[in-house]
Amino acid sequence: MDITIHWAFLPHSYPDASLAFYRDILGFEVRNDGYGGMRWITVGCRDRADEGEPDVLLEAGQIEPGDADGDREGGPA
Repeated sequence: MDITIHWAFLPHSYPDASLAFYRDILGFEVRNDGYGGMRWITVGCRDRADEGEPDVLLEAGQIEPGDADGDREGGPA
């Protein structure tokens, strides 16, 4: 089976921890870290760098620790 993801948007609350996970643990290449004064991180597979689009986009979300599980998942609490 061949599954391809061209790009994904992943909200997060802890940009430094997210960056460390995707870069250091999963081995993604950091393509952008910051945009227009915001922490907008893009990472991608090292072997797809020439395709131009990010594979994973990490943006700080509005969810805080202690929020209901349903809120974290975008659904009712």
